[in-house]
Amino acid sequence: MTAGGPSPRVRPRAAPPRPAPAASFSDRDGKIVTLAAFRGRVVLVNLWATWCAPCIQEMPSLARLQAKLGGLAIIAVSQDRR
Repeated sequence: MTAGGPSPRVRPRAAPPRPAPAASFSDRDGKIVTLAAFRGRVVLVNLWATWCAPCIQEMPSLARLQAKLGGLAIIAVSQDRR
């Protein structure tokens, strides 16, 4: 604390961006897609499952976020097993 009140919060500096690790997944048609295909774009990877009610509830919010931010790529990866 300082004499004038609580001390200001110190925010740590964010680390510089790093490339994502190599990863691949299947799209809805079964085609293999890699994260490298999204190089240079801002990507949000959402891990979800059909049995997860909160996961399903957040999908419209993610769609709105994508619409608002434009170039954002959202990759929804289902954790369900087939």
